[in-house]
Amino acid sequence: IYSFQDLIPPFLKNIFKKEVARINRQALMSDWQRDTDRDAEVMVDICLMFRRGVLLDCGSYDENFKLYFAEDDLCNRIIKRGHKIRFLSNVSNIHLRHKSVNQLDREELLTIYRQDAYVYAKKYFGITRAIIIRFFMVLTRKFARIIKR
Repeated sequence: IYSFQDLIPPFLKNIFKKEVARINRQALMSDWQRDTDRDAEVMVDICLMFRRGVLLDCGSYDENFKLYFAEDDLCNRIIKRGHKIRFLSNVSNIHLRHKSVNQLDREELLTIYRQDAYVYAKKYFGITRAIIIRFFMVLTRKFARIIKR
């Protein structure tokens, strides 16, 4: 599950540790054991299933997202159109986690993540906030490189 707090650069997360911890608990629904059905804001796309009518009403994946935030975008549109995202506790699947992304270089993945984060922020929070987020992501990356030396 991803949310806006995933766009916060690491050094800001360190400054606001308590607030980030609260947001994480809320976003990850850590008080819930996943043993009951429940409405959700976003589901990971490896386990999303929709009626055809929902996708016809809301549209499919936005092709501006290369890898990240596509399910967040789709789920946002589904909820905005009045449909629900529902976690079903009696359904399971097997997913080989990170099988595709492990084929890519870490730097390539980070570049895709930053691009997709910018697209998501611009779409949902406006160009000004997206530029601010991009600025902090670049600043954080440069800061991390300095620390590694």
